[in-house]
Amino acid sequence: MTVPNDRIIFNADTGSDTQSSGLGPTQAVYGNTASTSAASATVTGIDTTGVTAGDLLWVQTSSGRQFSIIASVDSATQVTCDETFSNNESGLTWAIGGKRATFDNTSSRNLLDYLDNYYCIVETETDQSLTSTISRNNGSFFTLKGNDKTISCNGNFSAFSHGQHKNIYYYNLKFSCVTGNTVAAVNCANSAFHYCVFGERGSANNFKTGVNVAAWGSSAVFFRCKFYGQGNTTGDAIVNGWYASNLSIITECSIFDFQYAYKATAGGGSGKTMIKNSIISNCQYGVFSDQNMVYVHETIFHDILNDAIYFTNTASSKVSLDVLDRVTCPYDSNIFINVGGYLANFNVSGLSISNTTSSPVTWYQYNCLNGTIGFDANVINLTADPFRNPSAGDFNINNTTGGGAILRSASYTF
Repeated sequence: MTVPNDRIIFNADTGSDTQSSGLGPTQAVYGNTASTSAASATVTGIDTTGVTAGDLLWVQTSSGRQFSIIASVDSATQVTCDETFSNNESGLTWAIGGKRATFDNTSSRNLLDYLDNYYCIVETETDQSLTSTISRNNGSFFTLKGNDKTISCNGNFSAFSHGQHKNIYYYNLKFSCVTGNTVAAVNCANSAFHYCVFGERGSANNFKTGVNVAAWGSSAVFFRCKFYGQGNTTGDAIVNGWYASNLSIITECSIFDFQYAYKATAGGGSGKTMIKNSIISNCQYGVFSDQNMVYVHETIFHDILNDAIYFTNTASSKVSLDVLDRVTCPYDSNIFINVGGYLANFNVSGLSISNTTSSPVTWYQYNCLNGTIGFDANVINLTADPFRNPSAGDFNINNTTGGGAILRSASYTF
């Protein structure tokens, strides 16, 4: 696997989908005389002026992959690539270098499907608009980076859908859609989402579901992501919905306006989900599982209409909880504000969590209807809201007596 020379760049304003590959000489070289051989990584009939190993070749084959990182420049008219091509063809359109334009282009979709290089970063310098889902069924892994750029779906479809073990690391991207969307922004396999935003608070152009971990044996990692839904009566921010998914790690994320902030259903995998240092607000349920264990640590549940944490009885054969293991299975320091149901409802046959150690689980609650079922926590009752202005999204701890002052006296940090 050859390390690429730089990022693969897209720019919808200045790029080209007919004369550029996205990585190579600043001024792309291109033509229509390339030849490929079936099961061969060698491409002939091109101009290699200014081209070096680590650049990206695009050759418009009739089927199979169209892009590959160049492993070696063999002559003035020939390169050898990392991967092989599928067909014996000649007179093909080709390009090396420059910037590509759009994700929606047919050949660009081929790149995002087949790209298979852990070192590759695809970066868009502009917003991207899609007319249908980009399917990823061939390559194993690459990074997709946006620097706050938006991928918008102009219809009722997902932006990306992954096959099993066909993975993407999404970084600093925003996802939006049209009114009335009923699907997930991304149906993923093993993937990571860092600094990604799904929708806008109060917008009609939000996906019903943020991310659906929907491939066999898959898991996902979320860090500092923001999820905005269509209201607290529909949709899930994050759902593990495959029978053998390995669940998720969710850290420092904000989730607003969903029926379920996190849902594990139709499971059966051995993995466990960890939610830590996150905010869940205006949801019907906070955390729901009818399958696997979900650990929740240092997380705020705010304006939850029903139960903040709810496990159904169908999880009885799969749930194992050790709240006493404070390193690998923390369940401590959660804050519950305006919860209409139970703080934790472990409605699981035979599961009763004792909290009788020298290091008990401590939770904080204000204006909540019920306590816990099947979980014995040391719940400290606040007499005032501990946050500055949560209705405006400000969850910084205030100094109010009976509210934030109690958290500050306990050295609670968030």
